[in-house]
Amino acid sequence: PVWDAKNGVYVGNRAAGSDDVPSPLWIFGYGSLCWKTEFPHVEKCTGRVRGLTRYFAQRSQDHRGTPAAPGLVATVVRDEDLVKLALQDEGYTGSCVGTAYRV
Repeated sequence: PVWDAKNGVYVGNRAAGSDDVPSPLWIFGYGSLCWKTEFPHVEKCTGRVRGLTRYFAQRSQDHRGTPAAPGLVATVVRDEDLVKLALQDEGYTGSCVGTAYRV
């Protein structure tokens, strides 16, 4: 990832399992992490991520629901995916408000 100093964030994707951890590391919470923080952090602030929209679109058997009847949990979906799924019109710009934690 590349550090975007103007916006104070890392930009880019990383492979799962990578040992390269950015410093400082910020974690963005858009659901229960906004009010149920169960990890140590140095700083927190309210933030907004543009280009993503929060949807109750992910099925869960352990957080909500059961294997027989999975419940919906919040997830974030990219704007271009919402357009592809015909859930939003071309040109849609979404955003998601949450809490950012520096760990």
